[in-house]
Amino acid sequence: MGLAGIILAASCSEEANKDNEPDVQQPVQLVFKGVQSDGGADTKSYLDGGSVYWNTYDAINVFAGGSSYRFDTKEGGATVTFVGVVLSEDVIYFGLYPYNESATYSYNSSTKDITYNTTFPSSQKALENSFAMDANITVAQTTNTEMAFHFKNVCGLIKFNITSSEASLPFTKAVLKGRNSEDIAGDVTITYNHNNEPSTTNPSISITGSAVKTITLNVVDDDPGDAITPTFAKDTDYYFVVPPTSFSTGYTITFYNDDESISKVHSIATSKEVKRSKILDAGTYNYVAP
Repeated sequence: MGLAGIILAASCSEEANKDNEPDVQQPVQLVFKGVQSDGGADTKSYLDGGSVYWNTYDAINVFAGGSSYRFDTKEGGATVTFVGVVLSEDVIYFGLYPYNESATYSYNSSTKDITYNTTFPSSQKALENSFAMDANITVAQTTNTEMAFHFKNVCGLIKFNITSSEASLPFTKAVLKGRNSEDIAGDVTITYNHNNEPSTTNPSISITGSAVKTITLNVVDDDPGDAITPTFAKDTDYYFVVPPTSFSTGYTITFYNDDESISKVHSIATSKEVKRSKILDAGTYNYVAP
């Protein structure tokens, strides 16, 4: 799964007016056209009826010449344009979504391995029939002759659905945890070899610091002035974005009420694996009011 991009470079520098005038480094504007390209419903920024789209104001890191730069889009849809400025052009560029100001990278020109260091969120916004913006990490590289980013997913998804004969559900958050307390969020290191075909381990990801053993989906109140507390919707798909993880003894999804009391716990007691760029279907849960 992933995303393609085309880079059109335009220099903003001007010729020096005097022969003796020293060269001054000028910004170079790059324009990225981002297009989903990895062929499936479990990719990129958000889902809509099984298709994948960019969110308006999505942002990516572009790494070049040892530095990181922010590129933004003011559009939304299957194809958008990312615009940003680098201080100098380079032979090779590396991309990371979502943008993280603290993200770093290194490149091994011998093995062609690119290593990214960023953070995977333990708190994600619950979106109906989709997954949280800025949660599904993707990576890419391109050269100054190819000028095309082909983003690849790093994580996978766990999908669940809740049904009930009640008029509405009381849940305001859902918490995912491995029954063997696996680390599933925190500071991460991602390795991607762009010379090799994508696989279950390319790109790869590992938790390297500030490890967290839970991922929380929160129903966010987008209208604080409304007296009604928003909750999960019935008969609607929701998704946890999860780094590839082998849950050796299964996992639990715990649903909480607005007062933080536990309303329902679903436990999967068999080994399950979240694979890169795949959806693990956790099934439909039936809620019966106590």
